[in-house]
Amino acid sequence: MDHGENYTFHFNPQPGYEVKEVLVNNVSVYFQDNRYTFINVTSDHTIDVTFKDHPPGYHTINVSPNNPLWRITTGGGRYQEGADATVIATPNLNYCFVRWTEDGGEVSTDSSYTFTVDRDRNLVAVFEYYNSIDEVDPNAVQIYYASGTIYLKNLQPGTMMQVIDMLGRVVYQTIPTGESISFYERGFYVVRLLRGNLQETRKILVW
Repeated sequence: MDHGENYTFHFNPQPGYEVKEVLVNNVSVYFQDNRYTFINVTSDHTIDVTFKDHPPGYHTINVSPNNPLWRITTGGGRYQEGADATVIATPNLNYCFVRWTEDGGEVSTDSSYTFTVDRDRNLVAVFEYYNSIDEVDPNAVQIYYASGTIYLKNLQPGTMMQVIDMLGRVVYQTIPTGESISFYERGFYVVRLLRGNLQETRKILVW
């Protein structure tokens, strides 16, 4: 550069990093917006830049139903960037889960939807009403609670069962060997059934 000119250095951290310190002639200097400017350069200078890990931020996951009378949805809240979040949609009686949507577009047809958090999200669980006796499959899995016991009907051998509280925490997990399991913690729960790539969810009230 010419004698007496100004010259600006721009620092470009890789993703996941940020500028920690800038040294000019071995002295720490103030910098702004990832750049430093030499003013009226009349002699040689040295500049050294060190970088550090950029701490991950947090994002908000909002979950809601297309009709608040048709569902229970869980899993919303604040999550650290890069963490896995699971949102669960469980229909009320005479309703069925259809899909998860975001900004009007479908993102999953699984009632239990797991994803890596990288931004704020507003997820809507879409439910539909049904009330036809012809639609009831007598061979379908049936789950209900009574007197300290969760009853399981038509469950396929080897199915993993998880009991999930309203904060999305798995509070009980097992592979049932019979048609009933003792469970006494009061509250609303989602029962998730996992078998291979298939999964189903049901809601129960323990009183």
